[in-house]
Amino acid sequence: MALWHKPDPHGAIDKPFHPNCGAIGIRCAGVAAWETAVNEISSADPKRANGGTMRLGWSVIALITLIAVIAMVAGIPVVRRMTSPSKEVLFQKGLERVSRGDIVSAREMIRSLHANGAPEMALLVQARVLLAKGFLQPAIDSLEDVEGGADIVKMKLLVQGEAAYRMGQHSETEAALIEVLAIDSQCVDAHRLLAASYYDIGAVHAAIHHLTQTAQLSPRDPRPHRLLALIHKDYELFDEAIPLYKESLRRGPDQPDRDDLLFEMASCQVKMRQPREALNTLAMGRDGIRENVLRAECQLGLGDIEEARTLIVKVTKNEADNLDAMVLLGTILLEDGDATGAAEVLLRASTKYPKDYLCHFKLAQAFTKMERLDDARQEREIAEQIRTLRKEFAELHQVAWDNPEDPKVRLRLAALAAELLRPDLEQVWLHAAAAVGEIVFQPQP
Repeated sequence: MALWHKPDPHGAIDKPFHPNCGAIGIRCAGVAAWETAVNEISSADPKRANGGTMRLGWSVIALITLIAVIAMVAGIPVVRRMTSPSKEVLFQKGLERVSRGDIVSAREMIRSLHANGAPEMALLVQARVLLAKGFLQPAIDSLEDVEGGADIVKMKLLVQGEAAYRMGQHSETEAALIEVLAIDSQCVDAHRLLAASYYDIGAVHAAIHHLTQTAQLSPRDPRPHRLLALIHKDYELFDEAIPLYKESLRRGPDQPDRDDLLFEMASCQVKMRQPREALNTLAMGRDGIRENVLRAECQLGLGDIEEARTLIVKVTKNEADNLDAMVLLGTILLEDGDATGAAEVLLRASTKYPKDYLCHFKLAQAFTKMERLDDARQEREIAEQIRTLRKEFAELHQVAWDNPEDPKVRLRLAALAAELLRPDLEQVWLHAAAAVGEIVFQPQP
């Protein structure tokens, strides 16, 4: 059925609209028009010269109206009243196209915005296209002369903040996004970017604040709780991390990194001595090497040494140098009373991973049972040195939390990471120290 269209109040989509209570109303209108036409024709008196012509004219009009109504009911196309989308609608469509990666359609929206006299909006969409294609500084430069009301300024600052964040310019990121929040305190994109920026430099209290705001403003987004959980896990707050992981899963059961999330949550449950819960969590994910190592640890905790051994042997056949698997196998051999076999495995592990505390600690136990007391003492000393480094590393994380503007503590963390043979963490803290040297921290209410 061809229908008249009622313009959407926002001009975005023409929605089907039935006047006179829908299709039944149209049909009733057609019958009424038909009866009117018949009455007009029947009552026309050709002898009455003064009124006949006029009545005949109205009869013709009635017939034309009837034909039009019947055409509508029969589905014959009729002329539609079209409305052009407003510039606000074009702007939102342009941003949506960019977010979907449909750059061709986004450029069509840009042309339409120019044609509708909205050059500022066109430039904002164009800047988003540049961001999507990785042209970060050009995105900032393209908006240099853009001016307008609060909404235009907010969108401009968001582009500048995101570009600065992706270039690692944390002070510029913070400055732009704090200004966005001054305009709109509920801007979820600003909170999300600030959370990421603060997390990157180790300003964890501020990161948690903005992650919490993001989670409240975007109740279906699983990512804020995902990062909150990881923060608490990294700082060994395992009992607090577990419910955060669960909430992230509730919000997004099919996240792209679901298997990583499940593994992290199960690791926390193992640390909290919840092996059965950890096994249930692992059962929801994939059957990979790291998962099988953790399953073996759970089985060992439950007293099922043979199941743990089976899993570890399976892992080592596929990945002989897996640190966690080697340490766990050494532990199982110690439980069996095979100190020599345990020492052989743990020596290989300590050679490949010389800064692993548990490896040296277990090796000292094996040497003690073998009555190699000098070797046992040496391994205990190495283990204690590593434990001291790790203790300082953990404590300085809390100092970095409490002093988000201090580059020196971040440099010390980088140095400790290097001593612990963690070049990945060394680079993270060097980057954070460089960023903090410029950033002006804005305390949160």
